[in-house]
Amino acid sequence: MRQVSCFQNHKLYTFKQHSNIGASLYCPNEHQYSNRRRLIPVSKRREMSAFKAYKACVPIAWSPNLYITLVRGIPGTRRLHRRTLEALRLGKCNRTVMRWNTPTVRGMLQQVKRLVVIETEEMFKARKEKEAKHRAIRPPLVVSHLPAPASESSQQAA
Repeated sequence: MRQVSCFQNHKLYTFKQHSNIGASLYCPNEHQYSNRRRLIPVSKRREMSAFKAYKACVPIAWSPNLYITLVRGIPGTRRLHRRTLEALRLGKCNRTVMRWNTPTVRGMLQQVKRLVVIETEEMFKARKEKEAKHRAIRPPLVVSHLPAPASESSQQAA
């Protein structure tokens, strides 16, 4: 792996060249990668990764049930990983399933940890509440284009 560091726009970027994967850009301050060969300011990309969005709602605590969401697609994954995802009933991307928190399930998740996001019950409920609150109907925004009525102080001055 070849690493070249550069300083651009007051941020340190590291350009990594992998032998068989290609190139990726890593900015240690913002913790995001870019798969393009040219330098892209990382701050212009989306503000929060999917992993951070899932984890930001509540602190992590032990739960008897785990909510597992497939965040990367099946095509291109290894056969063993595909069979593991099928055993977890994760057939399509962005689908969530609930499984008991057992050593067997945790071992399966360890195999496909780069393809899924794992949440506890509290994290799942907090995320769903946050999404519902975001989608809730808000009162309409009323804009009046009429000129503001003249106040008493401006009338007295005239």
